[in-house]
Amino acid sequence: MNTKKFHLAGEAALLIVLLINSLGVDFMSKSGFGISTISSVPLIFNIAFPVFSFGTWNYIFQTLLVLTLMILKRSFCPGYLFSFVVGLGFGKMIDVHNAWLQMLPSTLPLNILYFIAGFLLVCFGICLANNCMLPIIPTDIFPRDLSEILKKNYKKIKTTFDLCCLTTTVILSLICLFYLQVNIRVDPLV
Repeated sequence: MNTKKFHLAGEAALLIVLLINSLGVDFMSKSGFGISTISSVPLIFNIAFPVFSFGTWNYIFQTLLVLTLMILKRSFCPGYLFSFVVGLGFGKMIDVHNAWLQMLPSTLPLNILYFIAGFLLVCFGICLANNCMLPIIPTDIFPRDLSEILKKNYKKIKTTFDLCCLTTTVILSLICLFYLQVNIRVDPLV
C-alpha cells in the first residue's frame, strides 16, 4: 500500500497559524463567551484603555514578555527577534480580522457558533504551531523558556503563567467595573 504523508513547510505552517489563531481569538472575543487566559490580558487592557486596539495591546503584552525573557537570561537571543516579529504579525492580524468581524450580526445562536469556531481554530492553530518547529509567538515561548531559566517543570510554569494572566484580568476587570459604578451617574429624569 502506497501512503504519502502531506508535508507542510514550517514557514507556511507559521503563516497559517498567524491567520487562524488571530481569527480564532477574534471570534471568541466577538462571541462574548470567553477567551483564552493569555488573550484575556490584552483584551481587558483594550477595554480599560481603548487608546490602543486589541491587536496593539497584544503586541505590547508580547513585547513585554520577550523583554522579560532577555532580562532574565541577561542576553539577546536571535530567536526572540523572530518571535517578536511573529508577535507583531499576530497583533496586526487580530486588528485586521476584528475590523471585518464587527460587521457580522450578533445574536445568541451566532455568538455560540462564533465561540465554537474560535475555539476550534485556536486549538488547530496551537497544534500546527507546535509542529512547525519555528519560533512561535512570545506568549508560547515565555513559559517554555522561563521553565528552562528557573529550572522548573514546564507544566507548573505554564499553569502559573496562565493563572497570573487570569488574575491580572480579574483584578483589572474589577477595578474597571468599580470605576464605572462610582463615576457614571444615571440621571433618572433623562
